[in-house]
Amino acid sequence: MGRLNYTNRKVEGLKLGKIISKDLIKRIPPGSTYHAAVRHPYLELNADGRKLTDEGVNELAAGLQQALTFPESQKFVILEELHLAENSMTVFALDGLADVVRLAALDLKDLDLSGNDIKIETNKEAEIWETFLRSFRDSRVLRRLDLGNNPLGPRAFEILARVYAKEESVAVSVFEDLRLEVETAKLETNSIVSSQPKESPVVIGKRRKSSVSEAIQAMTFITMPSAHPEQSEGRVRSATNESIASGHMKPLPDNVFYSGTRGLRSVPYIIFSQTSMIDESALHLSYVLASHYLPAHLLRRVPLPKTGPETQLLEAYDNSSECRGVVYLPNDNITNAGIRLLEVAEAARDQLIADAKVSLLQEDIPQGSDYWASQRDPDVSNVSESVRLRGHRRGTISTTMFEPGALGSEDDTISGELDRARSKIQGNTLRESGVQSVQLWRATLKMLAYGRTLMPTYTQNEVRNGDIIEKKSEVPAPPTYASKLTTTASASGEPVFAITGVAPHPTIPMYTHQRTRKSFRASRNQRSSSVGGRLEESHLNGTIEGDFDGTDLPFRVPLAIWQRIIAEAAGADTILGDEQQEGVIKWARDRKTLKKEQEALGQPESVQIWRVLKSLGCLAYEIRS
Repeated sequence: MGRLNYTNRKVEGLKLGKIISKDLIKRIPPGSTYHAAVRHPYLELNADGRKLTDEGVNELAAGLQQALTFPESQKFVILEELHLAENSMTVFALDGLADVVRLAALDLKDLDLSGNDIKIETNKEAEIWETFLRSFRDSRVLRRLDLGNNPLGPRAFEILARVYAKEESVAVSVFEDLRLEVETAKLETNSIVSSQPKESPVVIGKRRKSSVSEAIQAMTFITMPSAHPEQSEGRVRSATNESIASGHMKPLPDNVFYSGTRGLRSVPYIIFSQTSMIDESALHLSYVLASHYLPAHLLRRVPLPKTGPETQLLEAYDNSSECRGVVYLPNDNITNAGIRLLEVAEAARDQLIADAKVSLLQEDIPQGSDYWASQRDPDVSNVSESVRLRGHRRGTISTTMFEPGALGSEDDTISGELDRARSKIQGNTLRESGVQSVQLWRATLKMLAYGRTLMPTYTQNEVRNGDIIEKKSEVPAPPTYASKLTTTASASGEPVFAITGVAPHPTIPMYTHQRTRKSFRASRNQRSSSVGGRLEESHLNGTIEGDFDGTDLPFRVPLAIWQRIIAEAAGADTILGDEQQEGVIKWARDRKTLKKEQEALGQPESVQIWRVLKSLGCLAYEIRS
């Protein structure tokens, strides 16, 4: 293990950043220390409290990038830990670190950026922050991400919620854990498990206890190849036959392994204490919190910490506050309403696991088995029995169950209370800060306005004063069809639509959105490849014939293409999910929605906006399940 510790160096700032960069480059050929790096490529780098600033961190990051991308089959630098706490860096230093995180995705276990000056206010800062968060998309073994004691601000948490919502869910992996326990219980209940396991069973280990140190003692590890290398390049753990035979582990079925987990959803410990959180921040974090599995489940998928300071640090998180894994306390600016919301979101995390276990056990354990009573997971022990028995929807482990509008009708459930707590803060935010304070809400209303301006309403019969008024049909002129479409940003920032080519027969148009150089660079990594190119037929959801046949849409352009044009023009294409975009267009084209909106005209503007956003399903980001 190579350790580069600069905490006691006399030099600091940019000068130290250059020294660290040179030391890293020495570890690759023809550097002076590359022979030692071949024997010990694993690296822990600690430069806490050295006032590196953005310039010094950028130098360090450049050195790491060069070492991590050295074009040889033999790795000379395998970055496992990076500690850059209290270095006066801002969000602009995260640009280089994002590349480091991507390059070290299969190895990085601990990243500490606490005690810096990272805050998100401007659009440029928001862009860098989002790029940084997206860089964890392929991280497989990260145990801890510490962003505490940074003045992040509410915008940072909205972007966190958006990035988190689009990541792959780890629900399948946890489901496999539960299935694993159920299969074990079935074998034990039916008395078909012998005292010795079958030959070379692939098993995971004893059920993890609440303490990290106890978990280390309870598990043994060997490296196994994954059956799905595209999903998992991490470790699959197997207990030895001796451990099973001695009674320390239960014998488990053959062919059982963990599927890979990655991204922010798979990180057991994420620290947000003292990050200038307010109630709006808590609102966004509540969606992350309610969907994030507990450390006891996530730690099964990452290498456990070494006994000593690392273990003590993780146990300190467990013991110092009511937070579990996602540490958001203390934060002095959150009101009681925000704290209550996060408390209910914590309860939803328990219910997420409890419901999945109840569903599996009801499905697979024979009637009358006392397995559930005897094997209750300590991580869900604080979910009151009364809540479990009051009829909360069981068997649903999808994270979208916590979306507003997708909750059960029972007011006394955890989901109902979570919905009410969120609605209160949403209303307060709209009243005090306006719709502009949340990018999701702003993009939704902008897309709705564009949709109503450009899209005709349904050509169904209208009802006026109780009388049905037939719409007169018109004889259409010989049709022409758009073959090229272009949108261009105007001086005011609003898009200008233009048809730059037509055809006498239905065709799939070429669509181009002309951007300034700056706006293109800002979004080139986020836009789909279809922008500026030919739309694939699969993007049209199989409705191309129906859209052209008798359509009343402008220029006879298919609805799916209009949706993409309007979404991109409104800046909603990377903000709203596909179902949310479809809902906005449907709402914009439906005459009846105007009447629904008029019914709320006597109420405050914030209430009117909240009702529209709720009806559209756009109060929160679509969480990928």
